[in-house]
Amino acid sequence: MIRRLYTLLFYLALPLVFLRLRLRARKNPGYRKNWPERRGIPRFHAKSSIWLHAVSLGEMVAATPLIKALMASYPNDKIVLTTMTPTGRDQAARLIKQYPKQIRVSYIPYDLPRFIKRFIKCISPRILIIMETELWPNTIEVTHQQQIPILLANARISDHAYPRYQRIRPLLKRIFTQINCVAAQSSQDLERFQLLGLDIKKGVQAGNIKYDFTLPSDIKETAERFKEKWPPRLVWIAASTHEGEEAQILQAYLLAKKKHKDLLLILVPRHPERFDRVAEYVKEAGLKLARRTEKKPISAETDVFLGDSMGELLFYYALADLAFVGGSLVNIGGHNILEPAALGVPIICGPYMQNSKAIVADFLMKKAVVQTTVENFSIEVLRLLSRKRDRNSLAKAASLLLEKNKGVLHCLTGIISWLIR
Repeated sequence: MIRRLYTLLFYLALPLVFLRLRLRARKNPGYRKNWPERRGIPRFHAKSSIWLHAVSLGEMVAATPLIKALMASYPNDKIVLTTMTPTGRDQAARLIKQYPKQIRVSYIPYDLPRFIKRFIKCISPRILIIMETELWPNTIEVTHQQQIPILLANARISDHAYPRYQRIRPLLKRIFTQINCVAAQSSQDLERFQLLGLDIKKGVQAGNIKYDFTLPSDIKETAERFKEKWPPRLVWIAASTHEGEEAQILQAYLLAKKKHKDLLLILVPRHPERFDRVAEYVKEAGLKLARRTEKKPISAETDVFLGDSMGELLFYYALADLAFVGGSLVNIGGHNILEPAALGVPIICGPYMQNSKAIVADFLMKKAVVQTTVENFSIEVLRLLSRKRDRNSLAKAASLLLEKNKGVLHCLTGIISWLIR
């Protein structure tokens, strides 16, 4: 009954949903493209496929090792990647360039039975793998009715989301009867799924696939070649930043610059529609700006290098001596700290890291990250920039922790093999 009411309301709201796409396209033109896909009409057909859904950029990046493992294990199947956002789609499209014969990309259809049935008919999936926690009732219902196994991989429930899920527990309980397996990131995540109605036999604590992150083999070499064109600089990166963070970052930079005249800040906003706005913030602060897309050299006078490109975050991290991971000075929940850790870059983050709560807890326990309050942010940044020994200690501890927690990918591929045997 709840799902039917939800479906009816979704159908009625559909004109507003597409109107919202038009409005969002004003800031990000990607929302203007590929609308047929959102109605279940992809640009391709497949006789047999592995369907993997990752809602946005971060989830698609995290899923990349699994995607590559699936291509190796199932060479005769297409790997169909779906996402909700243009940034997620762009990330998936980069994989197409590397593997054009096997990977196909589409927006996931809106969660209406007609659209989902049409999409499934086009791609003939053997399994649906959902990254993290995208619990769309009709998508799961229709997929289950088609006798297609469903795996919730790298599954988690954040502190912020859990109270909301509790309010719709009857709906979730039905959804969980249709999911074949939930591979949770942590014991707390698994317990929360079970409290929301998941059968204990369907859950497993697999760990976080982000720990199985592998670097491109040439990323450090590429960064070193790029830095050879600069005068010697101490480099601090503030990555995946959100509105409200840049002001604090620029304030910290100005403080640190008094002691470290050679300090360069690499500033990488999370969303591309904010690139121009952040550039204005830098200019208003009286700082000299260079933008990646302008391809101008970094001089001794350059204060801020704006990473206004997509898909190059690892490259930017590889340039740095210290990394701040954004979404953590404002209550966004924080972004992935494992990428800079894998590159051997010491990490500082703010207090709001609930999206990676278990990972951050592990890192804090092993003294592999510095987590600071908003009030002490500038002081902590200056301290770390001034103490190379402390930075080296953080990087070494993070590297050891990464190595210890690898192996999730093997667990997930084993579950997938069992589900589609």
